[in-house]
Amino acid sequence: MALTVQNEVTDISSQQTVAQPKSAAPDFAIVFYSGTIGQEFMTRHSFNKQNEMGIGELIDGEQLHSIFNNVHYKIKSEQKEKKVKQLIPDNVLFDDFEQMIWYTKSQTRPMWFRFAGLPPFCCNVVWTPMLWSLDKTNKRLHVFALDSNDRPTLDTCLYLPPLPNVNAHGYLCQGTANLPTDLNFSNIQNIEATLFDSAFAHWWNNQPFTSYDPAAPVKDSLNFWRKRDGKDMPVEIEELISLNIKVSDLM
Repeated sequence: MALTVQNEVTDISSQQTVAQPKSAAPDFAIVFYSGTIGQEFMTRHSFNKQNEMGIGELIDGEQLHSIFNNVHYKIKSEQKEKKVKQLIPDNVLFDDFEQMIWYTKSQTRPMWFRFAGLPPFCCNVVWTPMLWSLDKTNKRLHVFALDSNDRPTLDTCLYLPPLPNVNAHGYLCQGTANLPTDLNFSNIQNIEATLFDSAFAHWWNNQPFTSYDPAAPVKDSLNFWRKRDGKDMPVEIEELISLNIKVSDLM
C-alpha cells in the first residue's frame, strides 16, 4: 500500500510575468510492505521532475510519525496564512468547526406565505427575537424564539418560534433555499435569508403557538400573523411555546 503526499506547484513561464494555473505534483510517497510476521516495513520514496517515483529508503515508526507531523504543520501554516482576520460580531455567541450559535433582535420585516390552496400573501410584521443554531457538519439550521432582545446567556430559556416550516424541535425546513458554501459568521446574513426571505408553505408541528387550533382551517391559523400586518404588535411571551431547554443544551 502506498501513501502519496502532493504539494501544489506553480509553473511560471519565462515569457510571462503572470502565474499560470496551479497544478499538483507528488512530493513523496510512503510504501507499506506486509508479509509474514517480522517482514513488515516501510519505505519513503521521492519523485523526479517527471513525477517518477525513485528508489525508497527504509523508515521506522518514529520517522513516519515525524513525517506526518511535518505535513500537518505545513498544512496548518498554509491555512493560517490564508485566514482573513475578522472581529467576531457581537451577536455571535459560539463558533467552532462544527457549530455556530448567534441571535437576532426583534425586527420589523416582511413575512411571506405560500400555502397550498390559498393566494400567496405578505405581512409586514414584528419578528420575535431569535436564537440560531447552525450544524455546519450536516448543514442543518435550528431557530428558536427568545423572550427579549437581551444578549442570551447559557441559562437563557428557548421557545418554539411561532412560524410555519419549523418542527417541534426548532429545525427549519428550508425547501429549495440553499445554505451558502462557506458556513461562517461572515455569511450570517445569507444564512438568515433562508428563513427571512423564504415563503412559508406549511405548519410543521401541532402547536406552533399557544392559541393554535389544529382542527381550524389553515387560513384561520394564519390570522395569527395577518392581524399583525403593518402594526407594531410583537408576539407576547404568553403566546410562545416553551421548549424547556436552555442555550447550554444546544452545545
